[in-house]
Amino acid sequence: CILGTRESIEGMSLEVMRNYHAQRYSPSNIVLAAVGKFDFDTLVRQVELKCGAWENRRVARDLRASGRRGPDELVHRPEFLQEAIYLMIDAPAATSRLRFAADILSTVIGDESGSRFYWSLADTGRVESVEMSYHEYEETGAYVVGAACEPELASENLAEIHRILAQTSSAGITEDELARAKSKLIARLVISGERPVNRIFPLTTGWIYRNEYRTLEEEVAGLEEVTMDDIAELLRTHPLTETSTVCLGPARSIEALKLGTLPISSRSPSVNRQ
Repeated sequence: CILGTRESIEGMSLEVMRNYHAQRYSPSNIVLAAVGKFDFDTLVRQVELKCGAWENRRVARDLRASGRRGPDELVHRPEFLQEAIYLMIDAPAATSRLRFAADILSTVIGDESGSRFYWSLADTGRVESVEMSYHEYEETGAYVVGAACEPELASENLAEIHRILAQTSSAGITEDELARAKSKLIARLVISGERPVNRIFPLTTGWIYRNEYRTLEEEVAGLEEVTMDDIAELLRTHPLTETSTVCLGPARSIEALKLGTLPISSRSPSVNRQ
């Protein structure tokens, strides 16, 4: 996967890539994970044969938090038919005990069906799609909200998203919403865990972020143990009202963003190629 602007990708030199490879591709910075039916000793011999000569060096990363909120932006793309709305909100890191609560909260607010966003925006036909998801990373985390709608509805839909987030921050969720979100997440976790390909990513990130292996049963227990007090603590420590918002599409002004008087960006689209 290649990420960046067209200019940044085209301007990248061979020497830059070689230096990046030398700095980052070290045994101390790589985790090899395997799931399914395989012979462990054979796997180890194969890895030693192919990678045993790699030079091991210390790799450092700057893990300072970037802050809870970035600037809002309106990116004018007149060739688009719909307005895309994206919000990012600070959330617990992968090592936080509140990560299970964050997964549940994002499901209550923005699951693709039966959530607060769904009933207010999708079921009423005001958006083509809307979803909120929780993403855990090393020393940080994020909720990501995404919606697509007709350009003329973008302002009121963004205002409704902010209203739901603010109302949830102040009033929390109900016991019934907590129970239903747990059932959804646990069912999905168990079903996805039946296939090795769905276990490989959690296995790898769990080892990188927490230096631990957690079984499927332990992950299920983590969700089951979340309480209303955990949700309340989560909303206190990671308020949903501090958002960074980007609107991308044909709209030239998004009233809810208060960007109507700011310069409108017409940047080249990012490159994202497999």
